[in-house]
Amino acid sequence: MKNKNTIIIITIAISIIALGAFFLINSITGESSNNSDSNESTANDSRMIRIRENMFKTQVNDVHMNISRYQGRGITLEGFLAKDTQGDENLYAIARGAPDCCGVDGLVGFLIEYEGEMPNEDEWIEVVGVLEARTTNQRQMYTVIRVEEITVKDVRGLEFVER
Repeated sequence: MKNKNTIIIITIAISIIALGAFFLINSITGESSNNSDSNESTANDSRMIRIRENMFKTQVNDVHMNISRYQGRGITLEGFLAKDTQGDENLYAIARGAPDCCGVDGLVGFLIEYEGEMPNEDEWIEVVGVLEARTTNQRQMYTVIRVEEITVKDVRGLEFVER
């Protein structure tokens, strides 16, 4: 059986590929490019990408499909913390459930990297960070949020999103 992290990554990739052609939109901020290389805090950035519940899947897929347009931009979103241990490395993602190719078994979200103390798995969190594009050894690109701040929320949002 595949480990949980592999399933998360495959599910996110399948979701992006299957829906990417339909969701190539510019609904997040209306801006078309980012030339910022700044490592300054994103909390007060007027170009901050705010992923909202009502279009969560659509906006996340747009970022994945157009990461070159969003790389280096600030982002904030809520979801549950997913964790997997692969070898000696802990891998984390912020995600929500979403429809996939086989029904309601998918996840949509981002891998995250955080230097601080990570909350418990499955806690509802809000993340503020910076989007980064990474490349695997097989030269495939994926998206990571370099997290500046994580807040554990008392009230959970929608665990399953359709859009």
